[in-house]
Amino acid sequence: MFCDAQNKLLDDFISFEIMNAEIFDLGTKILYLERAIRQDRQTFLKSLDKLYNPKLGNMEKRMNIKFILTLQLINDICFDSPIESNEPNTTVVKVHHFESPSADIQLNAHTLIKNIIHQKISEPSKFNKNEITVQKQNRVNDEAGIKRQIGWRTKKNLTLAKAALQTPYFQAMQTQQFEMNTVKELNGALTEKQYQQLPDPIKQIIATNPQSTYRLIQEHGATFDHIQAITEQDLKQLFDHCYDIAQLINRGNITINDLLTIERSIRTELINRSSDVVQFIHQGNMTLDDLLAIEQSVRTELLNYAYDVVQLLSKKALTFNELLALKKNIRIEFLNYSSDVAQLLNTNHINLVDLLSLKQSIRIELFNYSCVVTKILSDGSIKLSDFLSLKKSSRIELFHHSYDAVRLLNQGNITLTELLAISPSIRTELINCSHAAVRLLKEGRVTLDDLSKIKQPIRTELLNRSEDVVQLLSKKIMNIDDLISLDQSTRTEIINCSHAVIKLINNTNITLDDLLNLEHHTRSELINRSHNIVRLLKNADIILNDLLKLESFTQSEICNRSLDVVRLLKETNIVLDDLLRLELSTRSEFLNRSSDVVRLLRGTGITLDDLLKFDGLTRSELFNRSHDIARLLKETNMVFDNLLTLEQPTRSEFFNRSHDVIRLLKETNITLDDLLKLKQSIRSEFLNHSDSVVNLLNDDNISFNQLLSLPLLQLHNVLILNES
Repeated sequence: MFCDAQNKLLDDFISFEIMNAEIFDLGTKILYLERAIRQDRQTFLKSLDKLYNPKLGNMEKRMNIKFILTLQLINDICFDSPIESNEPNTTVVKVHHFESPSADIQLNAHTLIKNIIHQKISEPSKFNKNEITVQKQNRVNDEAGIKRQIGWRTKKNLTLAKAALQTPYFQAMQTQQFEMNTVKELNGALTEKQYQQLPDPIKQIIATNPQSTYRLIQEHGATFDHIQAITEQDLKQLFDHCYDIAQLINRGNITINDLLTIERSIRTELINRSSDVVQFIHQGNMTLDDLLAIEQSVRTELLNYAYDVVQLLSKKALTFNELLALKKNIRIEFLNYSSDVAQLLNTNHINLVDLLSLKQSIRIELFNYSCVVTKILSDGSIKLSDFLSLKKSSRIELFHHSYDAVRLLNQGNITLTELLAISPSIRTELINCSHAAVRLLKEGRVTLDDLSKIKQPIRTELLNRSEDVVQLLSKKIMNIDDLISLDQSTRTEIINCSHAVIKLINNTNITLDDLLNLEHHTRSELINRSHNIVRLLKNADIILNDLLKLESFTQSEICNRSLDVVRLLKETNIVLDDLLRLELSTRSEFLNRSSDVVRLLRGTGITLDDLLKFDGLTRSELFNRSHDIARLLKETNMVFDNLLTLEQPTRSEFFNRSHDVIRLLKETNITLDDLLKLKQSIRSEFLNHSDSVVNLLNDDNISFNQLLSLPLLQLHNVLILNES
């Protein structure tokens, strides 16, 4: 709907543009006003065509077209008609000019304009009714002979149409509608009455920034009093920096009232540095009052170093007052090294007074190596005063090798004085090899004095092989003096083979002296074969001297086959001399078949001499069938001689069917002689169907002789039937 102010403006517009126009008489004006509110657009346009006179001069023609376009506008407003313009989209006139798509405007406009026009017509009609009636009739009569002219509708005249709409009355109507829409966009942040009370420049800024205005009032807490009192420049600043304002208010605990009451220059600085201000307040535990109390140049300086200030304050290295109390050059120095300053002051071994008392060059040195200094001081190995009393070269050496130096001091149980007392070359070597040095000092129980006195090549060797050296020293195989006293090659051999040496000494009766007294190649062989040597000496009751007396080849064979040697000596009655007196090929055979030899000799009554009586082929057969032979001898009454007297086919059959032979002999009354007397075919039936034979002889009261009396085929069927 049009507001009251718009109604008044529309009334004045009709009066000025229509009723006061001098180019037509009053009757013609009233006739066309009546048509404007009664005729649809197309019909009214045809009427307007007869008002246009192209023969008029320039001034008169312009007034003629303006009069026509004003009537057209009234008709368009009344019927909410689509308008013609150069814009890409066609809109209805009230949406286009009044920026309101509201449906109730159309319902209201026709009635409103009719009322206004009727009022305009009725006033002069009271005094000149007859004259007006005559003028209207004359116009109707004249129109019958007037040809329609559409030249006023050309594009050229759109410019004139636009100019006609820019009258003070029409512009005022648009302004009224614009302000109504602005208030609506503010969504309750300001009432229409409050908005109207604001100065025009403020209203204009608000109208172009409705969303920012809404946030300023509804989200940031600005009141109508703030808006009334604010200057145009300040309001623009708030809107141009809406993100910064939101930062300060939401994260900086600053109110809009705080921002509007401080000086503009300070506010501008806070807004332009909003992120830094928020850092100060949010992370540095400062307030706005703290910031405002600072001198402007200092505040700018601190904002420029916002991150560094927060580093110092948030880590509680300094208080804000302590920071402000510093001289400018020292404060800048502290801010440039903020992380390092915070790290040093948080060690509890250095304080602000200590730092300020130092020369700048030393202070910068500490800052540049803050991690190192912190590590050294925190471990308690070195006091700050001791550290600073060192020569710069010594300090730099500790800086560059701090972790190694601290490791030596802490884990090696030595003092800084002791470390600095040794020669620089030895100190450098120990620092560079700190892991190895600590291992020797701590686990090998070597002293710093010991390491210092050892000649450089030997010390380097001990450090490089520290793990092996520690093994020898910690297992008490030897002490550091013993190790150093060895010749180079022996020491290297003992260190390189430390695990083998320890194994030989700890698991046998061999002593370090025994090893050292051996010739180099013999010792090397023992060390290289330590695992086998330990097995022989520990499990086979062999003594080292017996082993060393053997020929080299035999000794190697015994060592290489130590597992088989131990098995033969430990699990049978064979002794080492028995093995040694065997021919090489036979001994190799026995070692290769040690499991079979043990199986044949253990619990069977077979002796080593028995096995040695046979030729290689027969012995090989016995080894291959050792499992079956052992079973037959242990689980039946058979003896080894019985097996040997059997013919080869029969012996092989007994070996292959040892399980069935044992069953028949153990679970029935059949004897070995019975089996041997059987024909081969009958014996094969008995062995192939041993389960049936056992069942028949034990359960069915059938005798062995009865089974033998059956023909072979019938015997076979009986055994098969019993199985099924």
